[in-house]
Amino acid sequence: MAMRLLFAVGLALLLGVEAAGPITKVISLLKVMQKELDKEAKEDANTYEKLKCWCDTNGAGKGQAVTDQKSQIDELNSLIEGSTAKKSELATEIEQIKKDIADATQSLAEATEIRKKDAAEFHTEETELLKSVTLLKGAIVALSSHHAGLLQSDSELNNMKPGLRKLVHQQLGHLDWLEASRDKDVFLSFINANDDIMEPDTPSIRGGSPFDGLAMLQKDSMPVHKSYAPQSGQVMGILKQMKEAFEIDLPQVQKVESEKAQAFALMKGEKESEIKEYTSSLKSKSAALATTKETLATAKSDLKDTKASLSADQAFLLEMTERCTRVTSSGNAGRRCARARSRLFLRLSSSLTPMR
Repeated sequence: MAMRLLFAVGLALLLGVEAAGPITKVISLLKVMQKELDKEAKEDANTYEKLKCWCDTNGAGKGQAVTDQKSQIDELNSLIEGSTAKKSELATEIEQIKKDIADATQSLAEATEIRKKDAAEFHTEETELLKSVTLLKGAIVALSSHHAGLLQSDSELNNMKPGLRKLVHQQLGHLDWLEASRDKDVFLSFINANDDIMEPDTPSIRGGSPFDGLAMLQKDSMPVHKSYAPQSGQVMGILKQMKEAFEIDLPQVQKVESEKAQAFALMKGEKESEIKEYTSSLKSKSAALATTKETLATAKSDLKDTKASLSADQAFLLEMTERCTRVTSSGNAGRRCARARSRLFLRLSSSLTPMR
């Protein structure tokens, strides 16, 4: 276009003012060229506006995206920090709950073993007391039906004596009053027992084999050296006192056992409830820990992706800014050039028009 313009100007100068016909052609040519230049300028302006719109739109969009991603990175860093702390806290709490469950379970197991042992001891004691009462009832009945002078020779009473000796020795805890009784010697003589039957068992070694106080319960075959014959009234009194003592002690023993059983049941219920609460808390906190771990892993992954996206957007934005700056500069220069050409055509047309 520039070459055509120079050609038209030169032609007009060569033809001079007298060549009206050719000048008219030159003016027409200039007008055609002016239209073409205007068309090109309009097309350039449209292209520039489109490029400018693209730059503005993408620049604003990418700029907002960069701002949003920076904000998101801050949020993710905060989330990661909080989730990391929560993860550590939950892990510590879970370990403590597991320890509490183990301690409570062990405590319950130990208490259960003690309860079993106490219950077994009670059962033995209760059974022995009941047997003792039954034995004493039989002895009282047998003694009341025999003559006092026949006490040492009556076979029925003699058959009961080993059982009475065993009863006295095993139930010392319920017969502490017998030691101070004035009829003790009479009673021991009746059952053919020595004084050491009133002493608790103390295991020892005799002749290389275990020996305990129960051996003395077999003294019915040994000679008994007493200076008096037992009196049936005194013996009867001791037997009745023993029976009454056992009948009084039995309900007490049963009461103590009942209280122990109730206390154990209460403690067991509390421990089981405690273990149940611990287990529920463990389940809840384990689920929370799993969720926290998942949240933490997702946040770390999102942070990595967001940083990569931010880096790409920042690079794109920088390149776009440079390109759009060049486009703006080029567009401004093009518009200045188009205006200059337009002014030049107007001056040429004006200078040539009077030459017609």
